[in-house]
Amino acid sequence: MTYDGTWENNLFNFIRMVIPKLTRDLPHPFSMDGVLRLPIEQIYKGVESKARNQRMQNMFRMIGYGENLGSGFPLILNAWTEKHWIKPELQEQPELMQVKLTLHIQNDVSYSSSNDPINDPINDPINLTERQKMILRMFSEEKNLSRERLCEKTGLSDATAKREIAFLKKTGYLERVGSLKTGHWIVISK
Repeated sequence: MTYDGTWENNLFNFIRMVIPKLTRDLPHPFSMDGVLRLPIEQIYKGVESKARNQRMQNMFRMIGYGENLGSGFPLILNAWTEKHWIKPELQEQPELMQVKLTLHIQNDVSYSSSNDPINDPINDPINLTERQKMILRMFSEEKNLSRERLCEKTGLSDATAKREIAFLKKTGYLERVGSLKTGHWIVISK
């Protein structure tokens, strides 16, 4: 295909014009075996991703309409987990040939009863999760516990441990005294 001046020199508008022409002669009703290439459970795990058309995916990534293959959904999940918001819902809608992603921007009820625990008044207690309480117990038992050792003992991923430690430090439950190599942790009771 060559640029002959009859097409707008804009990829997004080009795609919007071409898609109806490409799909016009498809048999009706058209059916597709699944909109997603992977099971939803596997997408939530973030293990791998498969592009329907690797070249198109690369092209969209280069012009800023896409990211590296498989990086988008894990980024969303991490951001929602960090804010302790309700887990995003991913629903495949094959009849519409689309995938619906519902993003809730409210706190998970199991995490806290308030809307934003970090910005609550000082007198309002923060409800810690069982995982956060477990981490505090482990640091109170072993003040020199490293994050790597914490992950080994609990089975948490490094990213999760890092996020929880940052939260506990920010909310005043955990404090690091001294350097990273020779310092130790102090658990602050509230």
